[in-house]
Amino acid sequence: MFRFCLLFLSYSLLVHCRRLFFLFPDETVKTFQYSKTEYGHIVSAYAACYMVSKLVLGSLNDVFSPSKLLSLSITAVGLVLLGLSVSSSVIELYLLVPLTALFQGGAWLSTVKFLKQNYPSDKFPILFTILGCTNNFSGILAPLVNVGSWRNLTFFWGAGSLAFSILVYFALNNSSKSPDQKSPAQSRSFEFKKIFFSPTIWKIGVFMLMAILVRALFEMWIPVFLTNSKDSSKDSSTDFQQSTAIFEVGGAVGGLVAGILVQYAQKYFDKDESRWTIGCLSSGIMLISATSVFSSDECCKIGSFFAGATVYACINIYGMISADSAPYHMCAAASAFVSFLSNIGPIVAGSPLAMLIEKFGFVVLPVFLQILTAVFVSLIFITKNIPLHLVEKID
Repeated sequence: MFRFCLLFLSYSLLVHCRRLFFLFPDETVKTFQYSKTEYGHIVSAYAACYMVSKLVLGSLNDVFSPSKLLSLSITAVGLVLLGLSVSSSVIELYLLVPLTALFQGGAWLSTVKFLKQNYPSDKFPILFTILGCTNNFSGILAPLVNVGSWRNLTFFWGAGSLAFSILVYFALNNSSKSPDQKSPAQSRSFEFKKIFFSPTIWKIGVFMLMAILVRALFEMWIPVFLTNSKDSSKDSSTDFQQSTAIFEVGGAVGGLVAGILVQYAQKYFDKDESRWTIGCLSSGIMLISATSVFSSDECCKIGSFFAGATVYACINIYGMISADSAPYHMCAAASAFVSFLSNIGPIVAGSPLAMLIEKFGFVVLPVFLQILTAVFVSLIFITKNIPLHLVEKID
């Protein structure tokens, strides 16, 4: 239990540190005087680094000890935050904010691999679901623990991360099983090609992309949207914090409910069918809820709750599917590639959307989400006959 709690807190800390810059929109705008376009560039660079990290660092968990990689990620993010706390220009933001994502991205695969190494398969779905609540746990606590100026908090969390990484290294390292025996380079190259050209992986990745994209819209554009809303209060940070808290509470509820539903449905129906059906239903509700949030201020709170619930339901369910889509010795690489594909979404939510918003205003967001909904419905039918396993079915 101690190991799992430490694993939960480790990833929660990393998520919090990665989001820290985006939690203080008013203060950072006043400090750095960046425009919406510059903000979009930061978001895109941040998302690109996160995407690369998912693939490159995530795949390393099939080769090296996931507990060591997790502690290394915490150390690196802590150092970046210390640098960010003394930054003074937009150029430094272009470098340091994306680095928080670069060093954190692969850590999720470390936690998943650690679960597979140290816990029985029958406990994996529920533990995976609980671990998936780290994003929500971090988001819910953020308004409570972030009291003070942005710079001071950035320094505090940076220094705290360095200290915490030492505990993680010694507490988890000895309990983790030895990493998989290294395959010859030629064999690993073949495995990666098999993953890259698999319709299964692309199918899971595209559906996951939609959930990650919607989450990125809430993480990165809600503060700016509320600040520029005509109907918002003068203190937009209050509205933003409330909306974020509601989104994360919804995410915690939705993630847990989805995990319980999947666990229950698997007893009576085919595992793949039950997971995929619940995932697709969640995706549909997610897109409708997100559209309502960016269409009307009146729907902001209720829409944020349902959007959060369904976003994290999708992430958890598609995450389970990707983790089981390949044999154990390839599971980190397969999940890493799914994460790589899905994190194209936040890149789209960065500079491309920023340029459109700069020109046409925030009306772009609901229109974009409506188009995405139409694409989602089409993909359900197009990908219907693609299986959910890379090779033979894994029990």
